[in-house]
This record gives sequence, C-alpha cells and structure tokens, in this order.
Amino acid sequence: MAEKFNKTAINFNYVEKLDILIQSFQQNCGINFNYVEKLDILIQSFQDRFSEFKKVKPLLDIFSNPFTISAISVENAPESMQLEIIDIQNDQGLRNKFNEGDLLNFYRCIDKNMYKELRINALKCASLFGSAELLPLH
Repeated sequence: MAEKFNKTAINFNYVEKLDILIQSFQQNCGINFNYVEKLDILIQSFQDRFSEFKKVKPLLDIFSNPFTISAISVENAPESMQLEIIDIQNDQGLRNKFNEGDLLNFYRCIDKNMYKELRINALKCASLFGSAELLPLH
C-alpha cells in the first residue's frame, strides 16, 4: 500500500517539476501562458452572441419563410403578426412571388398596410445581417 502511495507522490513530483519548467520558460522567453483565460472570455462571448440568436429564432423563421410556419408556431408568434401570417399563407399570388426566390424583393412587394408587422419584422431580421439592400423596403 505504501508503495502505491509513493508512485502517486512521484507523479505529483512531475507536475511540480513541469510547473517550475513552465515558469522558467515564461521568465526566460517572455511568453505568457495566460491564454486559457483569454479563451474562456472568447467562449463566453460566443455563447452570449448565440443566445441572442436563440431569442430571435422564431422571428427569423417567420422572416425566412412565412408560408411554412405551422399553426403551433403561429400561436407562438407575436399577436400583432398572427393574423398577417394566416392571411399571407392563404395568398397564392404572394406565395408564387415568394417562390421566385428573392426574399428581400418579396418583402418589397407585399402591401405595406396589410402586412405591416411582417414588413417590420423583415426589416429587423434583415438588418441583423447588415444588408444594404433594405433601404428601398421602407
């Protein structure tokens, strides 16, 4: 039993020697090994940014394709948009325009008064990605 304990102590001895070697290397070469702290900060920053996208995901889903939003998703959409989503899903002309493939052009074509909240959502979502093409959408 004592022999096993000594082997463990020897392993800790290597860790201590490695720590001394790293400190010596830092002093002699001027290299800072505090990158772990910087990586932790970077990881936290990414997590914060992606958590923001999770919050707006339902609105991004509506923006990317208002025709595929399920009834359950419509119920979870902001109340101000629910009727507009139902109306737009039943408009075959707008569905055809959407299927042409130019998302921003589609939102330029929808009626400003009838789909006001969907257009506002489109402006907000598209601005997340910094598109300069949005200006004519107003």
